[in-house]
Amino acid sequence: MKLHKYVLNILLLAIAFSNTKTYIACEGHFYGGSGSVSVIQNNDTYSIDNLGNTVQSIEVYDNKLFVIVNGISQIHIYDIDNNQETLINTVSTNYSGPREMTLHNGYLYFTNWYSQSIMYMDLNSFEIIGEIPVDGLPEDIVSDGNYIWVTINMNSDWSDGNKVLKINTENSEIEEYIVGAGPKNLVLHDDGVYISRIYYDENWNTFHGTSRINNDGSVHQIDYGVGLACGGSIVNYNNQVYRSYDGGIAPLDNNLEIQESLRVGDYGYWNVYDVKTIDDEIYFAITDWSSTHQVAIVGSDGNEIGVYNTGIIPTDFAKWTHCPSNGDSNGDGTVNVTDIVGIVTVILGNAEWPNECSEISSDINGDGTVDIVDIVQMVQLIVEGRAVDATSAELIKTENSVSLKANGFIGAIQMTLNHDENFSINLTSDAMVADYNKKSNTTTLIIVTPQNEELFTTNGTFEITEMVVANSASSIDVSLVTPEAFNLSSAYPNPFNPITSFSLDLPNDNYVSITICNVAGQTISTITNGYMPANIYDFSWNASDFPSGMYFIRAEVGYDVEMQKIMLLK
Repeated sequence: MKLHKYVLNILLLAIAFSNTKTYIACEGHFYGGSGSVSVIQNNDTYSIDNLGNTVQSIEVYDNKLFVIVNGISQIHIYDIDNNQETLINTVSTNYSGPREMTLHNGYLYFTNWYSQSIMYMDLNSFEIIGEIPVDGLPEDIVSDGNYIWVTINMNSDWSDGNKVLKINTENSEIEEYIVGAGPKNLVLHDDGVYISRIYYDENWNTFHGTSRINNDGSVHQIDYGVGLACGGSIVNYNNQVYRSYDGGIAPLDNNLEIQESLRVGDYGYWNVYDVKTIDDEIYFAITDWSSTHQVAIVGSDGNEIGVYNTGIIPTDFAKWTHCPSNGDSNGDGTVNVTDIVGIVTVILGNAEWPNECSEISSDINGDGTVDIVDIVQMVQLIVEGRAVDATSAELIKTENSVSLKANGFIGAIQMTLNHDENFSINLTSDAMVADYNKKSNTTTLIIVTPQNEELFTTNGTFEITEMVVANSASSIDVSLVTPEAFNLSSAYPNPFNPITSFSLDLPNDNYVSITICNVAGQTISTITNGYMPANIYDFSWNASDFPSGMYFIRAEVGYDVEMQKIMLLK
């Protein structure tokens, strides 16, 4: 095994054991500045301490950790790498009482009780650049990619709220939905927006309920009454909506009833303070408000992965994954042709990235774009290098085919064709990967490491509108040639000894015969004889076995004949 491939495998193995961190926001006691963030990495834990009173929520974005500290109205921002977190900024929210946050269209939006507003931060400058006033105390916030959704947990007079807001951040227009008393947490699902509810009577008895804003805008709600061992959490788990229930989580049926017998987890309803899910893993925040502060993690199969001690009163969770640009797009620890097939499929629009790291891992040259240049560099990792790269190429287009001639190694070709609706294409099978995506009158294709000149044939005419050809490192210059008529090029060299070369332009599929004749008109050598598809062909004649003298190249295409005189000098 070559040294660079050995080093790559060691790197991939090391990354597999060190590229993920789980962050746990820990409120701390209400006073004393004991808020912290606990970190789980490789089954070990450490903490970021002394963050202030009441660490409320956390979010990870672009190798940055955002920490809202409610009691001092600040947002701490950390750089993340495999070894540590480095504080790079602390932003004051001007005593706004910040609560929960979400990422939306390049900004960090967060709810605020005291200012009764949604503020938003620029993720590059970390400046708070705007504010959307709301009527009441906003609590949870999520983004569906087009709108943000916000629960109004309490009214301005601190009585139970009953609204969820749908906010258009482009113009700050707000649409209100009445969902029942005490809306708390939100989760998005295929059939609507789900809301957990907690509310109280005049004697501070606790009531629970769940609501759903259906996709048609209607609202369905259910109240579970008083005394149910039901917390305020609502999550997506295994493509179903679950409510926190009796020390675990239990799925909701279509009528929002809790399916108690299907509960996952059993940590005591009096101990479970909050529940979140990330990547179909359940994170239970467990506390007795005194000496026990833990997170229990349960996998997608319902089995416990581990229990970890945390800072005081764990409440929110976020996950960071280091995504190296190493070509391992499917995350299986190996760079191979499967990764290339997956990348080609995504580039062509036939699939989406399989995991959160796939796109970054596929950008092997780190230029911010995944394209065929990344693919050919991956090819080099797999095949351990090529001797000679092509520096130029000639693309030969006929009415129903395309071929490529190059002066060295070609790593990949990407091309876009325009054509009519009835067009069909047949890609070469002699390549590492060859795939295409046809949409209406446009076809995009990618061919990786073609092994022969013919790239594809078609049924129907077409035009090439875009084209990129790359060697093992970068794109190269390509000239487009279209044979217009039958033509026999001048032989070179001429005079020659003992080899001369020439080409034949064949604009249409046809019978072709090329022979060498002596001055008496006798055929002394046959270069080719048979039916050939349209293309530009290169030929040569080795006259080592023939004496010096004059000879003729005779090219016959259908009923057309061309002759050319050549001179052998020994």
